[in-house]
Amino acid sequence: MTVQDPRLKFPQKVPPRTNTVAPEADIRINHIVNQWPQDVAFSDIWEASAREHVLENKPTEHALNKRREKSATSKLEPTSNDSQIPIILIQRGNTTFHGLTSQNPLSNAEVLEGWTLILPRGWGNAFWKSFVFAGARTGGFENIRQMQFESGFGCYPFDFPGTKAYENFRAQLKKSLEIEWSQKPPAKRVNHTKLGVDHPFEAAFEYLGGNVEDTKCWLLQGERLISTFLDGGEAQMRLAMETMLSKRGIQCPQFRLEDALFKVRVTYLDRRKPMVNAMVYLVEDQKEYNSYASHQKASKKSVAQNIYTHGRKHIGYLTNGGFSLTTGCGFGVGACTITGVRAMRDIDQRQKRKVKMMVLVQNPNSVEGWPAQLEILG
Repeated sequence: MTVQDPRLKFPQKVPPRTNTVAPEADIRINHIVNQWPQDVAFSDIWEASAREHVLENKPTEHALNKRREKSATSKLEPTSNDSQIPIILIQRGNTTFHGLTSQNPLSNAEVLEGWTLILPRGWGNAFWKSFVFAGARTGGFENIRQMQFESGFGCYPFDFPGTKAYENFRAQLKKSLEIEWSQKPPAKRVNHTKLGVDHPFEAAFEYLGGNVEDTKCWLLQGERLISTFLDGGEAQMRLAMETMLSKRGIQCPQFRLEDALFKVRVTYLDRRKPMVNAMVYLVEDQKEYNSYASHQKASKKSVAQNIYTHGRKHIGYLTNGGFSLTTGCGFGVGACTITGVRAMRDIDQRQKRKVKMMVLVQNPNSVEGWPAQLEILG
């Protein structure tokens, strides 16, 4: 859509909220929804010439103040010479944060819902001031990431492996963790070699599939594709993916199933809390599973199990972890290989486990593993 310069009517005031909708407005909304315009997603913001035009012809604050001096009020009426700013509005709603694959949000997901506004270069400050004066609360990337963490969801790009933005973030995080570790005295450093941790400073997803050369991890997302793979297998999933892409005129890319990942979240069944880059392992032994499940019901003492990576199946990493104020226990989000998740479901079905999808999580600075329950995020 195209909007007027927000500085003309600054400061804007939000009208009082009401839970009632006027009958005339309800009829108009239903009419728009039933006859949704086909070109609603088009915007001039994609045109470089349009973006340059609104930037070069943007009125200065001095020019606007001169107009206000000649006006009876501080709020100006738009004219044909004023800028028409092309924008894009993207709604974040229930379909983004609620799904059939994952359970309900850990907290009210309303804090994550809203609108994403995309503006041309040079207009951010003008809209920013109008939002703040209208009552909008400001926050940065870390604030958004923490809110999504407490609600049980991942945050882009920190928790989306396989994307270019995540690779850049992972490289920066690895460098900072290495510097922090190297600045400590040798006697105070964690000996990751003795702990059996090969990649303590990064979530090395490319090593999970076994074939490191030319490995490019990718996320399998969407309720339909995830359910199709878990219930039907690779052939049905590939067919569903080809069908979905062909409807959009996109050729289905070549990919290796061993490099595919599911977004997941884990909730500790015991004490402690996970860290960033914590490793996720399968619990394949029935006796080991029984000891964790029975201990959880019969005792409040913490149970720790020494993890030896040799012989255990490593299926994933956590990209964010800590103590969740919502759940009151250790919690983390990350990604696991889809083959590892399917193997875990097969083990649950074969051994008739009551506590489904149990895994062990090992922090990169510890030799102990802690039982946790895993969920797939759609």
